[in-house]
Amino acid sequence: MSAVQPSGAERVSVDLSALIATSQMPPAERQRLFHLLGELAKRPPEQWPSDNVRRLATPEPTYLLRFDDQVRVFFRPDGEGRIAIVDYVRQETLDRFFAERG
Repeated sequence: MSAVQPSGAERVSVDLSALIATSQMPPAERQRLFHLLGELAKRPPEQWPSDNVRRLATPEPTYLLRFDDQVRVFFRPDGEGRIAIVDYVRQETLDRFFAERG
């Protein structure tokens, strides 16, 4: 007997650190994000699109998703077909904190 695999948004959870940001997203944008991550969760990381998803140099497998021109989502797969959003940030915030200072 096999267990029923979750699909779409059922495959995505949100860590407390990202809960406020994701809850403030417009509903259609949040639904699109959960759908996209749910689709990623169905495949192994080696099959994720490298133009939008990049593994970070962290001890625990953490990935950066370029969701759109301004939004970046940090997430972790759990190895069981699910993904946890661990942070959500705007590109302008990353630019402000990590821009080279000359």
